[in-house]
Amino acid sequence: MKFTVSSSTLSKHTQKVQGIVSQSNILPILSNFLFSLEGNTLSITATDQETTMTTKLEVQGSKDGSICIDATILSNYLKAVSEQPITFEVTEDFGITIKNNSGKQKLVGQDAIHYPPPIQEEETDTFTIKSSDLVIGLSKCLKGCDMNDRMWSRGVNFWFEKNKLSMCGTDASQLINYHCETDNNGNANFIVPQKSVAQIIKTILPTETSVEIKYNKSNIFINTPDFKITARLLDAEYPKYKNIIPNNNENVLSVNKNEFINSIKISSVFSNKECPIIVLEMAKNELTITSQDVDFGTNGTEKISCEYSGEPITIGFNSKNLFELSSLVDTENIVFQIKDGTKGALIKNENDLEGNEQLFLLMPLLTQ
Repeated sequence: MKFTVSSSTLSKHTQKVQGIVSQSNILPILSNFLFSLEGNTLSITATDQETTMTTKLEVQGSKDGSICIDATILSNYLKAVSEQPITFEVTEDFGITIKNNSGKQKLVGQDAIHYPPPIQEEETDTFTIKSSDLVIGLSKCLKGCDMNDRMWSRGVNFWFEKNKLSMCGTDASQLINYHCETDNNGNANFIVPQKSVAQIIKTILPTETSVEIKYNKSNIFINTPDFKITARLLDAEYPKYKNIIPNNNENVLSVNKNEFINSIKISSVFSNKECPIIVLEMAKNELTITSQDVDFGTNGTEKISCEYSGEPITIGFNSKNLFELSSLVDTENIVFQIKDGTKGALIKNENDLEGNEQLFLLMPLLTQ
């Protein structure tokens, strides 16, 4: 195997898959990149056996072949070397020589036969989605996921129904739900793990172009001319979250997003660090935001103007969750729809009060 490539181009492509590389003590081969050369096309693959990604680039190929190369050593070398052509030459006993303008380096690779084989695309269904909808939806929903004991909370749920895709991330204390259109006519429901979601967000550009995605009972496949991502779906049943979204939320608060987020930041400084509760007192034209830490004798109060219709309500939330969900709102004003002080609050864009595009649900905390 032999090829020549620009050091910066190779570095750019290895960085795309670097986040998937596993430092497994059980399978040391997973700490390697798999390099495969066919003609002038070099494929670079990384996998942790849950998520697999392959990226392709054009090189000056001299001899086809495959080799496993230590990902850490190669990445550190590419960071250190300046922009220049570098040549890789692999011997039959898996010795690797890398030549640059000022010298050469040697390391030992591993036989590509030991690298996990790619998962085959069998019995798949297909849908297309605008890349911007996919990336924006996943970016928002990922913030609702958690690595707790509930397997379903460790990924983003895809729920197809009548040409609509609903993406959801939840840890039971907060829920993020994003809706968009697809060309999938059937019904399907599966969970993509967090690490795979993060890799998709990192790789795909949020444009108006469409992305084709295939899936079956076990995996999801995303293919483009430049890369391929395969992710093993989580073996869990996602809760029927639509049943817990409260209806008839007659109390409605509208408040300037920037003013509200700034007040949360200030108040959270004076809240209890182990249980950071922010209390909202809603009245007709004024929102009062309070916090306290009884152990250290600190408290904070912020008052901002608002538009509120409904009965006066006092309700407490986790300050971190309240800040993150409020930050995800896309409009100048944030709208809260609340049934009472004991039920979850819906947080929405001011131009999407029906929640047709996105909605966030935040469960309250006891304030005493």
